[in-house]
Amino acid sequence: MEKESVNPKLQHLRGSIQDALTINLHILGQTMNLTIERSEEELYRKAERLINLRYNMYASLYAESRDNNRFAAMTLLDIALMAQKAEFIQSDVITKLAELGNKIASDLEE
Repeated sequence: MEKESVNPKLQHLRGSIQDALTINLHILGQTMNLTIERSEEELYRKAERLINLRYNMYASLYAESRDNNRFAAMTLLDIALMAQKAEFIQSDVITKLAELGNKIASDLEE
């Protein structure tokens, strides 16, 4: 029953893609068949590489553990922290640009 309620949502998402492309991603031993915007293919490929590289890094650093769930959790945490840092830097840059714009406008008024 759950699948029936999800399918119309997936169909709607697929229908909203303008220039669709179907790709296969291989992440942590899983193959994912995705329909995406053609213009976003490079982003998906880079994300695939980043996830696999980070996971493999943790798996080799802690090879004695052999805890795949732990490696996956560490990978997720690492990538989430990267996203948070990037968001913080972006918001800091935007704030500084706004301040600079206000100062320029103020200086021009004088």
